[in-house]
Amino acid sequence: MLDPISFRVTEEATYLNHPSPYSVLMARLGPSLENHPQAIFGLRLINVVIAAIGLAALMAVGLVVRMPRTMLYAYIVPLACVPVLVPLAGAVNNDNAAFAGAGLATLGVWQLVATGKRAWLSTALVGLLVAAWAKFTALLLVGALAPYAVFVAQYASPVPATPAYFSLLEWLVLKTGKGQIVHLSAADFAVRFIVEFVTDWMPSFQPRHGLNYAALGFPVGAALCAVAGIAVSGRRVRRGSVAPLDVIVVAGALAFAATFLTHGVFSFARSATLGTFIDSFPRYYLPVIAVIPLAGLSLLSAIRAPRVRAALAACLLGGPIAFWLIGAPVSVLSVTAP
Repeated sequence: MLDPISFRVTEEATYLNHPSPYSVLMARLGPSLENHPQAIFGLRLINVVIAAIGLAALMAVGLVVRMPRTMLYAYIVPLACVPVLVPLAGAVNNDNAAFAGAGLATLGVWQLVATGKRAWLSTALVGLLVAAWAKFTALLLVGALAPYAVFVAQYASPVPATPAYFSLLEWLVLKTGKGQIVHLSAADFAVRFIVEFVTDWMPSFQPRHGLNYAALGFPVGAALCAVAGIAVSGRRVRRGSVAPLDVIVVAGALAFAATFLTHGVFSFARSATLGTFIDSFPRYYLPVIAVIPLAGLSLLSAIRAPRVRAALAACLLGGPIAFWLIGAPVSVLSVTAP
């Protein structure tokens, strides 16, 4: 692996058991990083473009559908205000490619259901392939459980359980201090897993204060609205609805639930082995992030009372903005001039 300070190749083993296709592509597209720390800027720009493709594809869903203005804003603003997306886009990370592929797949599936044109099936399949190529969890979220079966057959785990992988986990515990060497019961682990998942939705390397923790009510509220919207769409699908909104909301919710359960089970298994807990990373779920605002729109469409509908629309639109502004310490959000 490269030393993050000197950018010289070290003897430290990578936690992957094979070269990542994403890493190979970045090596071909960008300048050589060895002994050239400044070259990382070019790779960062490439990743910004990749993430922008995914965001544009998701936003295009609202445009091609020609949503009413209020619903369009309630869909686009939460996507634009995803806290973890900005720092991730500026990093050399395969989650950006997974996000781009998922965005294309979502747009393709929506239009395929809406129009029935097979050309959109090609778009969806291209997005699926890009997401699957980027990382296996993205394939699970966007398409299928097949890659997990491959990893389980080879490693008895959906992750490459190599010695270097466990060494990395132990190093992260000591380096970041996020994990703690403590064995947890299944119930305690589940609670902590969910709490860490929620708090990490707004990345922060600085201590949070009371207002920051209170602001977590915004994403929690959006999640609860999404759960209600998923129930609405699920009821419609059971009644025979083939509307793109309902189909994508239900399919995305099932993919999220399957991945979240699998993630939690294997994370608990690692915790039982290592006595640590560090990996409830919400960025894994960016490929299905559009399900949250879309489910909110499903709930919004089911409400008939004008005042309640207006209040919910205001919450769906204003909540993400408020969380962006006060969800993390000011030092994290500020930009320091060079």
